[in-house]
Amino acid sequence: GLGRGADAYLAKPFEKGELLLYLRNLLDMRLKLRRYYLDLAGAAPQEEIPPEAAAEVQIEDVFVQGVRALVEEHLDDYKFDVDQICRKVAMSRSQLHRKLTALTGYPANQFIRFIRLSKARQLLADTDEPIANIAYDTGFNDPDYFSRAFRKEFGLTPTECREQAR
Repeated sequence: GLGRGADAYLAKPFEKGELLLYLRNLLDMRLKLRRYYLDLAGAAPQEEIPPEAAAEVQIEDVFVQGVRALVEEHLDDYKFDVDQICRKVAMSRSQLHRKLTALTGYPANQFIRFIRLSKARQLLADTDEPIANIAYDTGFNDPDYFSRAFRKEFGLTPTECREQAR
């Protein structure tokens, strides 16, 4: 089973404590991978890849980076949505949703918003451009919604973020 890619193999009868350790380790690994993919999507500096997940990560890196690149290509297009990504990566909406949720913890539409907000956060720190312009430049057609989404994602308003960066 392990040779075929199973995460764990327990012979019956198994010990309850051993099962719980396997489950805890699998959940920890999934959390580390999720953080890694969010970092790859632009959340923060990249976290170290767990060695036991290195083979899987190489394949998934390409996918996450590809979706990120698509969103960044259309960053200022507020009409760019999940359906357009699906067409570009040749996946159904449900497949894309499942894959992004498993890798990053965000469904596709929230992943798009996360990338836009991460770019906006970077622009707030690097430029003196008005916040409304940054909202438009990152694909938000309503500056008020941008501020609400930014606060929900990062716990700060765009103004507070800009002040903190200085």
